[in-house]
Amino acid sequence: YEAPMDSTNFPNLTTLVDLETTVPGEENISFSRIGEVLSYDGNAVAFWGAWGDKMETVSLCCPQTGNKDRRNFCLNVDNNTICNNSTAPGGCDSGCYQNKSVPVDQGIFVYNGGSVKTVAKGSKNNGEDFVFWTYSGKPPSAGRPDANETEAAEPPRWRSSATAALSQYNSIVYKLKVHDTVGIYWGDGVNSVQAVIETGHNCTILDADGIDSSGASLLIESLAIERDGFRGNRLAIAAACASAVVIEEGEDEEDEGDWGGIYLTKISSPSSESPN
Repeated sequence: YEAPMDSTNFPNLTTLVDLETTVPGEENISFSRIGEVLSYDGNAVAFWGAWGDKMETVSLCCPQTGNKDRRNFCLNVDNNTICNNSTAPGGCDSGCYQNKSVPVDQGIFVYNGGSVKTVAKGSKNNGEDFVFWTYSGKPPSAGRPDANETEAAEPPRWRSSATAALSQYNSIVYKLKVHDTVGIYWGDGVNSVQAVIETGHNCTILDADGIDSSGASLLIESLAIERDGFRGNRLAIAAACASAVVIEEGEDEEDEGDWGGIYLTKISSPSSESPN
């Protein structure tokens, strides 16, 4: 919805997109879901949307790094957790995971000037997914009790979001996973989509200090963007890098190879290479 920003309390709302809005390029099919994360440039608004009733199950491993109390909550307290080594997806060292459902058909769209335009579409059937998950919240036993705590202190659970950042109605970046590769992509609605950066790239593309003790480049392990992180032609991203060396069972894992930061780049043209 859109509302005028003036001194009026409870102004009239204008519907921009709802569940009766037709999905561009899909005949007589309306959106079935609209994401909470919006990116607004002052005129146009970018959003994630899904259509149809086809769903696919994704299995999410309990976190293996990060806050200890939150990890323990997923492993030992959360009633939604399944612990079974024979059914756990690859990478779940603990054998504990949760199943969640995501729409098969989904995409990133922009509303501008009374119409909706498609930025990108994907299908879980093809290994494409705009939805990312994080296990967040406060375990009841963690930290000191606070009488003023509200919904911000709700117990941990898996939360999903899709992220796009709109600079102008025709210039947008978004995050997408294709099979095992996560990337940040840029499009202008005219030229072909350009990959800004992807996991698996050398960390030194972003940061000369992204190397291990031998001087070899670390590899980009995760990427993030914020909905307000793209203004004009400047894009801010967050990236984490890790060693490409596989830790064998019984070896001690060292943190000296980990690296990360917040990086700024300029988006110039779709023909340019991944920016530095």
